[in-house]
Amino acid sequence: MRITTIVSLLGAAALAAVAGCVKDIDQPALAGPSTFAHSIVMVADRDTLTQNGVDFTDIRITSLSPNGTSENLQLRAQIYVDGVPSDYGTLSTKSPITPATIRYTAPPPSTSQSQVATTVTIGVTTASSGDFQGESTRTIDINLQPQGIIIPTNPNLKADFTVNPTAPKVMDLVTFDATPTTTAGGTACGSACSYVWDFGDNTSAVGQFTTHQYRATGGFGVTLTVTDPRGAVARVTKLVTVAAGTPPR
Repeated sequence: MRITTIVSLLGAAALAAVAGCVKDIDQPALAGPSTFAHSIVMVADRDTLTQNGVDFTDIRITSLSPNGTSENLQLRAQIYVDGVPSDYGTLSTKSPITPATIRYTAPPPSTSQSQVATTVTIGVTTASSGDFQGESTRTIDINLQPQGIIIPTNPNLKADFTVNPTAPKVMDLVTFDATPTTTAGGTACGSACSYVWDFGDNTSAVGQFTTHQYRATGGFGVTLTVTDPRGAVARVTKLVTVAAGTPPR
């Protein structure tokens, strides 16, 4: 099972205007390069592991420059549990340079009598303290299942959705619809399944049908997670490219 997480890197240069009683002071010029068009793409070949100390997933990380080509970018990688940095499991490296593949290995089994499933988050941030100082962490979730738990499967469950408009602009109302294309055994899953949307810009929604407005340009990986009545899960990710809107006249 592949999950993709695709996230835009937002960089900003601040403008300050100071108004005085006697005269206006000119605004300072923009300083530093703009990084708003850079993107980091994270793809894990598996998103569910058995917590046995040996199970692993490989996470491929690439960075795209403003013109859409691959670039070398120094990153810091960290494991998080409930938002807190933690060495819960291991990473093959914490200092990858894109393009790179890092391996996350599950921790040993818990000694607790009541074992429960855990979600760990692998996050990467740019290592530069200059141009990328204000960047947020890009993340991907990995589910850890205690040994002995049987995870429901349904090979006939297919997650899919349509996007309208297919080439939206900033602030367009974009419609996401899983109703006709998400199926179980070739039949529409409908209200029997649950639907969770991740729009790729740190926002989410639930339901077969939803709408969303993007407030920035760039490529956004939209992930739909579908769960059937037995708990089996299917996911699909599609890239939605948002263009600049038409300026007001």
